[in-house]
Amino acid sequence: MVCDPSHYLPNMETNQAIRPVIERLRTKRQGVSDAEIAQSSIVLIQQSFGEVANVIDEISGSLAEQTTAATGLAQSTERVSPMSEENSTAAQSLLRLANDLEEKAREVKLAVEVFSV
Repeated sequence: MVCDPSHYLPNMETNQAIRPVIERLRTKRQGVSDAEIAQSSIVLIQQSFGEVANVIDEISGSLAEQTTAATGLAQSTERVSPMSEENSTAAQSLLRLANDLEEKAREVKLAVEVFSV
């Protein structure tokens, strides 16, 4: 029995029948590859969302601290304002008293000068 090597070579009909199957396999492999890439991208996006959420929480905490500090400053300013007004009024009263005292000192000096020898 003689072996015919052409028997093992695919014929045209076999090539035409297998070609669509091979193309479908390539398409499926590409689809799987695309799905894996998409899955990796989704994981990265989810991690990024987590990082963004953490940053937003930090900003929110900082804003709360700033609000508390601003409220404290406003309250301190409200307490200091009347004190400043009182200090101003007291300073004006002291100035009037000093002027009155200076006037009285002049009057006493004039009264004493009459007795000078």
